[in-house]
Amino acid sequence: MEDTSYSIYCQNSSYYGSTCRLDDLMVVKIFRETYDSENVCTEREVICKCSVCGGFYKRRYSATYYHSALFDTEEGWSVTDDYFKIEQPLWSGLNSSGAIPLTIEEARSFGYTGEDYTWKNGRCNFNRQNVELTCRARDLKFIAYRSPELKAHNHDKFYECRRCGQWYLFKILPPYTEALLKPSNELFPLEEARTFGYDETETFIINENKSPDSLVETWKEPPPLNEWLKAKRSEKERAEYAFLILRKHFTLNGLKVKQDETSLSWNSFGWDFYLNIDKFVREGERQPMLKNLLAELTDFCEAATGEFFAYYLFVMIEKFIDRDPPYSRFVPLLSAKALEKFSEIHEIMRRQHEEDLERQNQMGY
Repeated sequence: MEDTSYSIYCQNSSYYGSTCRLDDLMVVKIFRETYDSENVCTEREVICKCSVCGGFYKRRYSATYYHSALFDTEEGWSVTDDYFKIEQPLWSGLNSSGAIPLTIEEARSFGYTGEDYTWKNGRCNFNRQNVELTCRARDLKFIAYRSPELKAHNHDKFYECRRCGQWYLFKILPPYTEALLKPSNELFPLEEARTFGYDETETFIINENKSPDSLVETWKEPPPLNEWLKAKRSEKERAEYAFLILRKHFTLNGLKVKQDETSLSWNSFGWDFYLNIDKFVREGERQPMLKNLLAELTDFCEAATGEFFAYYLFVMIEKFIDRDPPYSRFVPLLSAKALEKFSEIHEIMRRQHEEDLERQNQMGY
């Protein structure tokens, strides 16, 4: 499949991620603009449109002034200035959980009228990675290791794209090169893949008005909490139970969670929780579902963690309260029981901040 991902954009040399000339970019929407006491812009987040090709970008600019005492250099500015194209992730890599700064839905809300070039022939069509990969690595779901009877390398794994259904085999090819192979590659074992559910006769019809994440799949009802807590539970088991609560509420509302593998730790569940509901929180959508979900997860935290209730609640919701937005839109969704813990949560955040500063001082920063 020929890669046409991002082909609508100008093809100049890159300027901080933009392949359009910076002089050609027009600001369509300003989200945030912060200036210091000397009227120097220190933060800026905007939507831009190229006047030549019509492509859209989200620009994120940040500038911090540092003094020579902080580094072994002269004082000056530390600047990051990034331009993200439509559907371009913050970072990529296998099993990446990087967010998408500018989705095609958001770009269309600001005037983008072009085609959805992220699809082609019913498949994902992003920039190629690892030989065959035209799906986003963050969308790949681990299916299975290759069968040990075949004495396959222990790194050989089957993956399926949640977004379009494409299958890949992750292999180590000589000389020690990692690669992702599609079923069309002769090194992809079709017979073995079929044993894990692969069907090469599948066809994919994309409904423009239906998100791939709206598909409903069978879910397992969490066991009764009072019975489940009779046994001593590890952090991993608590994360798995919370994940079942998340998946239950999503399924009852006709949604599919973005991560199909249960979390391995409470911290990883916090990331799964954030990635699944952040869009709804920011856009003010599905508030009744979110309130019910948060209430049940709060009750679970209290029952399952006892004296560590505030800390576990903090880890779960930290990513919604350390900046605004989404803080102001998230807090009204919380139950009274969760709000009662906020003074303890803010104390935890204060202590963590002090510990980070102390660690930096010890390292000489």
